[in-house]
Amino acid sequence: MKGIYTHDRIEPIPLVLRKRYLLKARDDDFIVRVNKNIREHVAFGQFNLLKDPFIFSEPFDMIFCRNVMIYFSAADREQLVDKFVSALAPGGYLFIGHSERLPSKRDDLTMVSPTIYRRVQGG
Repeated sequence: MKGIYTHDRIEPIPLVLRKRYLLKARDDDFIVRVNKNIREHVAFGQFNLLKDPFIFSEPFDMIFCRNVMIYFSAADREQLVDKFVSALAPGGYLFIGHSERLPSKRDDLTMVSPTIYRRVQGG
């Protein structure tokens, strides 16, 4: 939650992104921190997907909900996808798990690949 990582954890990140978004610790060459500009856009907390309202300051460009909906009933999955669509920006993407499918054909999402859906522009 603090955005602090050891150097071995950030090794896969391309150098250009590391230079742009990560800061080296002053006293330790093996510790880095995500810069403040990025940290300000991240929030952590518990969230009940079905019971809690989806109230966010701005729509999401991407929502990752992988291997979660398999535990819900068809009616609950439909409700959850409705909430996801309402929280997505037009043109935004919804990522689901490989063993999951949307509960029904939807006019507000188009399939990009079997696990990736895009919200219809203006929808």
